[in-house]
Amino acid sequence: HLRIIKLLSKLEFNFTYTIVGDGDQKEAVLNEAKKLGVLEKLVHIPFTKQVNQILSKNDMFLQGSFVEGFPNALLESCVAGIPVIAFDVPGGTKEIVEHGINGFLVKNEKE
Repeated sequence: HLRIIKLLSKLEFNFTYTIVGDGDQKEAVLNEAKKLGVLEKLVHIPFTKQVNQILSKNDMFLQGSFVEGFPNALLESCVAGIPVIAFDVPGGTKEIVEHGINGFLVKNEKE
């Protein structure tokens, strides 16, 4: 999420970024969002089993991984019909995302 938050802080239009779940990096993510001035645009939803309902209310799924084994969250977004923007990284992401079909793969933060 840190990679995504850094990129979102550069946007010049309004957005809402939803994070679902609680992990050991939660405080670091929230602190970075505050530092970069996007905390008020972030919605944090604690652990829930209602992920599909939450995904279906969003316009896209953003994946900021540097390496990804099998991206379950990304796959769940595809099942919900939500387009993906993800980095083209080693692992299973490019096995699921068909560039221009169900999402977009980007090479780096400038693309």
